[in-house]
Amino acid sequence: MQVAKTYQVPLRPVGDIRERYRAGERDFRWADLRRANLSGLNLRGVDLSGASLSRARLGQVNLSHASLVGANLSQADLSGADLRGADLSGANLMGANLIGANLRGANLADANLKWVVISRETQIDRKWQLIWEIVNGHAQGKNLAQADLSGANLSGADLSRADLRGANLRGAKLGGTNLKGANLWGAKLSPGWDQFADLKGAILPDGAIHP
Repeated sequence: MQVAKTYQVPLRPVGDIRERYRAGERDFRWADLRRANLSGLNLRGVDLSGASLSRARLGQVNLSHASLVGANLSQADLSGADLRGADLSGANLMGANLIGANLRGANLADANLKWVVISRETQIDRKWQLIWEIVNGHAQGKNLAQADLSGANLSGADLSRADLRGANLRGAKLGGTNLKGANLWGAKLSPGWDQFADLKGAILPDGAIHP
């Protein structure tokens, strides 16, 4: 059987994004903006899908309603950024600074929130704040009954002994997730969810206990 090859689109230089945006351009997909200084810019509605903004300076930037699908924002400074309504699905935010940022209405499905820094001033929907808490080590034995964790990237999270009865975990990534002793009775999960999680002693959705 022939296996299809997958190709990664190469990053592309975009030059002065400030001037290009002012000229009406909005398509900056796969842009190479690593370590770029875009602080304070108005980039509302821009398309930065697949772009690399690793370690970029994005303080106070306006990225409201922008598309950042699959973008690499690892260790980026997004302090005070306006990300309202932005699509950050699948984005890598590992180690990013979101102190004081506004993420109301943002889509963070499948986003990597490990080691992301937030503060009391960070405005983020309760669902994603809860997921941030889980992936950053605040979930062992936690009461998460009926919680909406759909689409969350929970890879490697420690949910041991957590109460997940009736929780919505459809579409959640659970690779390497520690679910030892967790109660998943009645939880809603996608097919194949149990392939890579550690389920020793867990109560499964049908009430059975995993050996």
